[in-house]
Amino acid sequence: MSHDQYRGDSLQKNAARLQAYGKLSRQSLYHQYHIVIAGTCGDIHALIELGVPREHIIACDVLDSSRKLARAMGVIVPPGEAGEDILACVAWAVEVYGKKIGSINVDLCMSMLGGVPILQEVTLHVQHLNCPIFFTCRRGRDKVIANKPGEAGIGKKREAFFWRHMSHMNAAEWINYQSWTKTSIGSAMSLAILS
Repeated sequence: MSHDQYRGDSLQKNAARLQAYGKLSRQSLYHQYHIVIAGTCGDIHALIELGVPREHIIACDVLDSSRKLARAMGVIVPPGEAGEDILACVAWAVEVYGKKIGSINVDLCMSMLGGVPILQEVTLHVQHLNCPIFFTCRRGRDKVIANKPGEAGIGKKREAFFWRHMSHMNAAEWINYQSWTKTSIGSAMSLAILS
């Protein structure tokens, strides 16, 4: 699939993504480097559409097909393990680009319980950089920290769990959405913008 053939994510996911990238300064968005997990290349597509130079987008993914798609879109895919793992990618990017990193998007397509330990490791690598980190997780998959009936958004139990593990970060802004499409009812999602 080429850049021109990108099939897209849900409207709600794209809106949340654009809202997150819209928090960056003009200088940061256009002149710094942005780390993403390739996946179906939605973040790559969004950054390109926003005018970010392809050579300022760093992508990694555990799937070879996603790395190939990212390379085909003309973005940086680090060599070896750094191209396959978000932690190794962040370590590689910090070594190569240092304080020129403008954002890190940790969209693991998993629950908060599964994603927070990985996010915690990522943030510990980059605390000194002072760059925003975006974290997307599925809300409805965590029965242990589920919302109370009628409780909207991230929920008190989830937020308490999140901050127990992320207390070393500054406050987060939460963007909550239901990621539905024409053919799917989708999932309840949350995107945290950490600074």
